[in-house]
Amino acid sequence: MNLKEIMERDAELIHLNTDEHAESITWEGENIDAEVIDEGEGYVDEDRAGVSMEIKTLHILAGDIKRPKLRCKYEFNGDKWEVSRVQEEAPFIKVQIFREKS
Repeated sequence: MNLKEIMERDAELIHLNTDEHAESITWEGENIDAEVIDEGEGYVDEDRAGVSMEIKTLHILAGDIKRPKLRCKYEFNGDKWEVSRVQEEAPFIKVQIFREKS
């Protein structure tokens, strides 16, 4: 087993354990496990000054999804969210998403 395989296994055992940190989510119609961090409310875009946004950060195992594109909308748990940041931190992809607060 190489280092990448060991890190992926450990990530699944620790960070993607649905009994601990993670939860089962739906991303673009696929059911996967991810750590979901609620970042609360904030302002993401200067073009939308004064519009409050709901912000979340998802930690997803890199092999579970294709790398999302910035400023594109994706389905997360049945709703459309826009991607504001994507960062790779092996073995994860960290995806920050937002939507207008309803």
